[in-house]
Order: sequence, then structure tokens, then C-alpha cells
Amino acid sequence: MTNKNDYLHRERLESCLSGEKTDRPPVALWRHFPVDDQSPDGLAAATASFQHTFDFDFIKVTPASSFCTKDWGSQDTWKGNPEGTRDYENSVIQRFDDWNQLKNLNPKKGKLAEMITCLNLLNHEFSAVVPVVQTIFSPLAQAKNLIGKDRLFYHLRACPEAVHFGLKKITIPPLHSSTKQKKPALMVFFLRSNMPNILYYRYHHYIHQRGKKNRH
Repeated sequence: MTNKNDYLHRERLESCLSGEKTDRPPVALWRHFPVDDQSPDGLAAATASFQHTFDFDFIKVTPASSFCTKDWGSQDTWKGNPEGTRDYENSVIQRFDDWNQLKNLNPKKGKLAEMITCLNLLNHEFSAVVPVVQTIFSPLAQAKNLIGKDRLFYHLRACPEAVHFGLKKITIPPLHSSTKQKKPALMVFFLRSNMPNILYYRYHHYIHQRGKKNRH
């Protein structure tokens, strides 16, 4: 049975986002759930238990970062990091041309489909009273996981056009998968950059130089 305090979670966040006065700011904390996050049912159950324990104003879903890249062949392992960080065991991108070979992912299959299943389970239980926030990892963060941070720097310098083409492929799947979930009344996404500012500077410097070149 839903009580008034439960309903106030969604009401409080919607009022805050609308610039209206609230009784207090919305509050939420989140954590990773290593091992549990390797299946949609496990992640949904662990996230639901966390919410039932602490009763936050919104639920931030925290999948392993590899959910975005496993369908391209990424392999990762949890080695006991208390924050849930997993170590990537391989580099999907080895050569410049590999960026062009990234296949189009189907959000109805593989790990993206599993993420949608997890979100639908949580939305079914909570979205009427508590907003559910999905984590989306930025394209550059996903690119780093496909190739490795140091080698991504090199590829950005040596063959930026190939990386840019790959980033276009990387950007599409999370957007498609996020729109395939059953729509709650309020949809919010958490964009995780997970990358040092220097990489963003280098990438935007490349975009700037590329634009100047095209104008000439």
C-alpha cells in the first residue's frame, strides 16, 4: 500500500526540477553491486533492496560500465574492488580501422536488452512513487573501455577521423536502449563521463581543428 511519504519522493523531485519550493532538497545516494550487476534480475533485486532500506527520493541504477560494450566483445572481471569497479581484460580496438568495424547494436538483444529488462522491473515496482534514473556512460568513456586510456590518446592524435566515426557508432546504442524501456511519468538519465578532463580537452581541440580545416 502506498502512503503519503512514498508519494512525496516523486512530487519532491518534480517540484525541484520545476523550480518550485519544496519541503527539502531531494536526496539520494547510490552504490555498485558487483556480481549482482551481471544479470538484470540480480541488479534489479539489489537496487530494490537498497531503496527499501534507505527510502531515497530517487533511484540511481548503477550497472557495470561494460554493459555498453560487451556486445562489441569487451571482457571484464571483478577482482574485489569495494566500489565495484571491474577490470577490462581485452582491447576490442587494436587498429585504426577497427573503429570503422564496430557493428550496429540491437537494443532488443544482448546486454542492452538485459539493461532494459532491469529498468522495466524497477519501473514496475517504483516509478509511480520514486523516479528511476538510468546511468548512461559517455561515448568517450566507452571508447576508453574498448581500447584503453593511453591508446585512446594515441588514436585521437594519430587518426582522429577514425575515432570520430567510432564515437558516432558508440553514441547510438545507449540512446536507443533508453527509449525502449517502458516510459514512466518522469524520465531522467545520469550521464557518467568517467574520464579525465584532459581527454575532453583533446577531443574538443580536435573537433575545433577539424572545423577550421573544413572551412578552408
